Amino acid sequence: MKSKKTNSNQQRYILECLKTIDTPEALDLANKFIDRQAGDAASMTYARDMVGQPVDKEVTKDLFTRLPRAFRNQYEEQAEYVLIPPGQYK
Repeated sequence: MKSKKTNSNQQRYILECLKTIDTPEALDLANKFIDRQAGDAASMTYARDMVGQPVDKEVTKDLFTRLPRAFRNQYEEQAEYVLIPPGQYK
Protein backbone atom coordinates (compact mmCIF):
# COMPACT_ATOMS: atom_id res chain seq x y z
CA MET A 1 0.00 0.00 0.00
CA LYS A 2 1.43 3.37 -1.00
CA SER A 3 1.07 6.46 1.12
CA LYS A 4 -1.28 9.01 -0.38
CA LYS A 5 0.48 11.83 1.47
CA THR A 6 3.95 11.48 -0.06
CA ASN A 7 5.27 10.46 -3.46
CA SER A 8 8.20 8.08 -3.98
CA ASN A 9 10.82 10.84 -4.25
CA GLN A 10 9.62 12.41 -1.02
CA GLN A 11 9.67 9.03 0.72
CA ARG A 12 13.30 8.39 -0.27
CA TYR A 13 14.26 11.92 0.77
CA ILE A 14 12.65 11.39 4.19
CA LEU A 15 14.39 8.02 4.56
CA GLU A 16 17.72 9.65 3.66
CA CYS A 17 17.11 12.28 6.36
CA LEU A 18 16.34 9.55 8.90
CA LYS A 19 19.54 7.75 7.90
CA THR A 20 21.52 10.97 8.41
CA ILE A 21 19.96 11.56 11.83
CA ASP A 22 21.01 8.01 12.80
CA THR A 23 19.31 7.76 16.18
CA PRO A 24 17.33 4.82 17.57
CA GLU A 25 14.15 6.87 17.09
CA ALA A 26 14.97 7.52 13.43
CA LEU A 27 15.61 3.82 12.78
CA ASP A 28 12.37 2.99 14.60
CA LEU A 29 10.48 5.26 12.18
CA ALA A 30 12.15 3.52 9.23
CA ASN A 31 11.09 0.14 10.67
CA LYS A 32 7.51 1.38 11.02
CA PHE A 33 7.61 2.49 7.36
CA ILE A 34 8.72 -1.04 6.41
CA ASP A 35 6.08 -2.70 8.60
CA ARG A 36 3.31 -0.62 7.01
CA GLN A 37 4.54 -1.41 3.48
CA ALA A 38 3.88 2.28 2.82
CA GLY A 39 6.26 2.87 -0.07
CA ASP A 40 7.00 1.89 -3.62
CA ALA A 41 9.54 -0.87 -4.33
CA ALA A 42 12.53 1.49 -4.46
CA SER A 43 11.64 3.17 -1.16
CA MET A 44 11.06 -0.18 0.54
CA THR A 45 14.41 -1.52 -0.71
CA TYR A 46 16.17 1.62 0.50
CA ALA A 47 14.48 1.41 3.92
CA ARG A 48 15.35 -2.28 4.34
CA ASP A 49 18.95 -1.63 3.38
CA MET A 50 19.08 1.30 5.80
CA VAL A 51 17.98 -0.76 8.80
CA GLY A 52 19.91 -3.87 7.80
CA GLN A 53 17.02 -6.09 6.72
CA PRO A 54 17.55 -8.48 3.81
CA VAL A 55 16.54 -7.09 0.43
CA ASP A 56 14.76 -9.17 -2.20
CA LYS A 57 17.31 -9.45 -5.03
CA GLU A 58 14.60 -9.88 -7.70
CA VAL A 59 12.93 -6.63 -6.65
CA THR A 60 16.29 -4.83 -6.69
CA LYS A 61 17.13 -6.22 -10.13
CA ASP A 62 13.74 -5.08 -11.44
CA LEU A 63 14.26 -1.56 -10.07
CA PHE A 64 17.21 -0.90 -12.35
CA THR A 65 15.09 -1.61 -15.41
CA ARG A 66 12.26 0.73 -14.32
CA LEU A 67 14.07 3.67 -12.68
CA PRO A 68 15.01 6.71 -14.74
CA ARG A 69 18.71 7.05 -15.66
CA ALA A 70 18.81 10.43 -13.90
CA PHE A 71 16.52 12.78 -12.01
CA ARG A 72 16.67 16.23 -10.45
CA ASN A 73 15.77 16.76 -6.80
CA GLN A 74 13.57 19.82 -6.41
CA TYR A 75 14.41 19.96 -2.69
CA GLU A 76 18.15 20.33 -3.31
CA GLU A 77 18.27 23.19 -5.79
CA GLN A 78 17.65 20.80 -8.71
CA ALA A 79 20.69 18.65 -7.88
CA GLU A 80 20.97 15.89 -10.47
CA TYR A 81 21.26 12.25 -9.40
CA VAL A 82 22.48 9.66 -11.88
CA LEU A 83 21.65 5.96 -11.56
CA ILE A 84 24.79 3.82 -11.39
CA PRO A 85 23.90 0.13 -11.76
CA PRO A 86 25.60 -2.32 -9.39
CA GLY A 87 28.76 -3.97 -10.60
CA GLN A 88 32.51 -3.55 -10.72
CA TYR A 89 34.05 -0.42 -12.18
CA LYS A 90 37.58 0.78 -12.85
